[in-house]
Amino acid sequence: MAYQRLKRKGQAILLVALLLGFLVSLAGLSVDLVFAYAVRHYLGIAIDSVALSGMRGLSSGSTFTEQADSINRIANLMLESNFPDGYLLSSNVRFSSPPTIYGPTIPADAPPTFVQDTNLALGIRELRVTGEVVVPTFFARAFGLKDLTVRSSAVTSRQDTNVMLVLDRSRSLFNANAWDDVQQAATTFLDFFDNNGDRLGLVSFGTGANVDVSLRSGFKDGSYAASQIEKMESQGGTNSPLGLWLAYGELLRINDPNSLNVIVFFTDGQPTAMPNRWNVHTWGNKRNGSSSSPYCNSGQKDAVIQTYGGPTNMLGFNKWIAGPPEVEGKYPWGADFDIEPGCSNLATPYVDNVELLLNNSICLPSQWSAEYDDDHGCEDCTGGESYTRTFDIVPGPYGGYNPCSSSMFSTSSSGANARGARWMESARNLTADIAAKANADTSIGAVTIYSLGLGVAGLTENEDLLLRVANDKDSSAFDNTRPEGEYIFAPDVDDLAKAFDKVRGNVIRLTR
Repeated sequence: MAYQRLKRKGQAILLVALLLGFLVSLAGLSVDLVFAYAVRHYLGIAIDSVALSGMRGLSSGSTFTEQADSINRIANLMLESNFPDGYLLSSNVRFSSPPTIYGPTIPADAPPTFVQDTNLALGIRELRVTGEVVVPTFFARAFGLKDLTVRSSAVTSRQDTNVMLVLDRSRSLFNANAWDDVQQAATTFLDFFDNNGDRLGLVSFGTGANVDVSLRSGFKDGSYAASQIEKMESQGGTNSPLGLWLAYGELLRINDPNSLNVIVFFTDGQPTAMPNRWNVHTWGNKRNGSSSSPYCNSGQKDAVIQTYGGPTNMLGFNKWIAGPPEVEGKYPWGADFDIEPGCSNLATPYVDNVELLLNNSICLPSQWSAEYDDDHGCEDCTGGESYTRTFDIVPGPYGGYNPCSSSMFSTSSSGANARGARWMESARNLTADIAAKANADTSIGAVTIYSLGLGVAGLTENEDLLLRVANDKDSSAFDNTRPEGEYIFAPDVDDLAKAFDKVRGNVIRLTR
């Protein structure tokens, strides 16, 4: 019996020895796996940074080849910076799946960096990348496994954008020596967007306004958009309503709800001008029957009426489309600035007898029935295309004129300031309503608006308007059912670049 007990003791010792060896081996393998997992964690952080940074390559260059080179260069730099060879004892750090842009539609002649994936929604592109490293083992070597390959993948997506940049080029910017800085900041802003996937358009406004670059891809080709900004001159009043409407009209023309639709609205002051179809006196119906009173060749005319030098009166009766850069005319610093054709006896250079032109037997308009076609700012509209919207002038949040008040048709100098003030209030109302209706237009996916104010735009009377235009969360009229934008104030020209860069950051953030 004693012998049998001794025999069983020997078996137990052998079993314990075998089990202990297994447990030690398992612990060793666990150390290797934990180390590999830790390396994978840090590799994942590096690959995430590669994916996020690589997407920025889309804004570099005009061609797909240039973009592909930029994406690959950025990706390699980011991988080398965030996970260099030898980091955490690793070796052979590389991309097992190179950075690749996938989109629902890709041109056939695009380089291999761009690949079509019809499963992606229209307007969405993804950058996919997989990196791998080789890490040594410590205990698994006993089993002939000297190293492990660790991989990590990342995907970042981007929504294509339709961006309309609206630039105030009124004379006040020239007077403040700020216009050169505005041109430089706006030109730099263009570089942040993808020449092939994004669309960008440009509108400028003074007394009149113009679509200087229709909403398109390829806006960097030959530095086209940048050259248009460079050719602009700073002159005229501040026709904010028309500038916003032309930008809105371009988004209506493209009609692309799959992309992010954005208006970036820059100004240095409050609106001083309004476009509309005005009821005017004709040759056979001159004001007071006076031969010197102004008249037009038809009873209705599309034109811009503005104030000048503060709310000092209603002034000007000008064409609302200013023409491409360089803008025609020199009003009010020349003899004439695009007075609406077909009208006569209008005083120059300020056209300060416009009250005599307006038909005082018909009320001023309380709305603007805006049209957008090849006669109203749309160079690309053909075949009868037309886009219309109606906007409110009065009543509105800023007061405004009484459409039927005789004081608005009065020629007395004592009422000039009152007429001018009511006109500017009405222009603010119209600006706010155009922005609100673009912001809420679900037919094009709604429009996110960013407003940038320079210098005097920070004054109380205009700051409220720019908050309202952007549907900024700090606006008293903020509507959480519409896309939230932001009002960004630049106290002086030194802050302009930062303001535009902040807009860029907001737009890119929304596209992620």
